[in-house]
Amino acid sequence: MKNIYINRLDMCRTVSTLLNDASVQPVWQNQAPLIFTTKAQQLQKAIDDFAAIAAEQEKIITGHAADKEREEAELEDLSHEIGQTLADYYYDAEQDQNAHVVEFSATAWRRLRDEQLLNRSRILATKLSQALAADASTLANYGLDAADVTALNDAIEDYANAIATPAQAIATRKALTASLRGKYNVISDLLGSMDKLVLRFRNTAPGRSFAAQWQAARVIRDRSQAAKATPPATTDTSANPA
Repeated sequence: MKNIYINRLDMCRTVSTLLNDASVQPVWQNQAPLIFTTKAQQLQKAIDDFAAIAAEQEKIITGHAADKEREEAELEDLSHEIGQTLADYYYDAEQDQNAHVVEFSATAWRRLRDEQLLNRSRILATKLSQALAADASTLANYGLDAADVTALNDAIEDYANAIATPAQAIATRKALTASLRGKYNVISDLLGSMDKLVLRFRNTAPGRSFAAQWQAARVIRDRSQAAKATPPATTDTSANPA
């Protein structure tokens, strides 16, 4: 979610917390102007809708990354395991050239990215299928059989789907972002109206306090800029004066 919406959501939650504070509700709830109470109810629903869409957008972003990372690790591990075993078979059969095609360290597998990993794993699956077709009985002694081909092809397909997902995720995020904009416009209109109405509560001391808290809650703070403005902690390494 863009910082602009994160910052606005933070402000909305601050306003919501204030409105739900039992100590200030007697000041405004069902008090003149009554339209403030009506709009406060509408605002809470609008904030809930806005927060739900924001959460869904964040779920898409983080969920895709986690899925891809998991499928990638599974394919790397399985390819390394099968590749090492098949290479051992090839070396014993004095087929060093074939062994060199499938023998990669775990680190080498992990350095491959996206299509590189898919292509290398597909080559391994093809070599294993060919070896099984030519000498399945010997490969059985190495613990390799048709089930390994199936498992490897399944892992390849799962990872291919995982890296194809971004286009879908991007389209979904764009739709959610557009929806966020519309939902926030509803909130903005309500808040703008309530900014005017809250002034009517200032004829009492509790009302003046509530109006001041309202105005403070309405400030949109830039979380990213606040983080940048915070200086890093430093350690004083200078010697203590004698």
